[in-house]
Amino acid sequence: MVFAISSLSFAGSWGKDSNGWYYLNDDGTYATSGWQWIDGNNDGTAECYCFDAEGYLYTNTMIDDAKVDSNGAWIQDGVVKTKNTPKSDNSILHQSINSNSSSNNNSITGRLQPGTYYLKSGYCDWSIAYDSNHIERGRTNLDENKYEYIILSGNENKLNFEFYDATVYNGYVTSHPLKMKGTFTRKSDGTYSISNTYGNAYDRNASYYGDPEFNIDSISNITGDSFVIHNHWEGDGGYDTYWTMVKE
Repeated sequence: MVFAISSLSFAGSWGKDSNGWYYLNDDGTYATSGWQWIDGNNDGTAECYCFDAEGYLYTNTMIDDAKVDSNGAWIQDGVVKTKNTPKSDNSILHQSINSNSSSNNNSITGRLQPGTYYLKSGYCDWSIAYDSNHIERGRTNLDENKYEYIILSGNENKLNFEFYDATVYNGYVTSHPLKMKGTFTRKSDGTYSISNTYGNAYDRNASYYGDPEFNIDSISNITGDSFVIHNHWEGDGGYDTYWTMVKE
């Protein structure tokens, strides 16, 4: 049996939507159209997984004469095939993200650091319910955008944040609207509680005009110079957006 396997990955994250599981690499791309070794829990051992052209994981099936189990891992004679890998220097805990979650809980091992972080990559899984029989679903990828950024100030145990999304017209930045501000507070278990504060654009008594549809629901995959923001919004269906923010 011969099949091509791409490079090792241990700095990405798993996700799941209504179509199945997928894997977001650390460079913001998705695992697609083939096999990939992934050390999903950073224990120094990687398993091999296969993804279709849309980036979804194959499970309980045969691909190229190879068998994958219910978790999508390549097995031979009922045993999961593994490969020893170097552990990530940052010891990131890669978590499976429930795309319908709006919890402020997050599983992390890193510590947030003050600084300015810009959008490196991301995606939005969305669904629009036109009626009970017509629900449209899809994914929109987010490109790198240094005009969309978050400023953290304070210390690693308590940081104030301000999230900006600049308005660009004809190639020029015309304004830097503040979408959201609040506080990240590190708890004893290493996770961060999140306090969001925003101003309603229709409330003239608000201290600033924020985005009432935008809240930071969770943060994950924290390293010394990056982290992932998750926002869930119901709207006319459901929207789950993930921003990978990288320090300037």
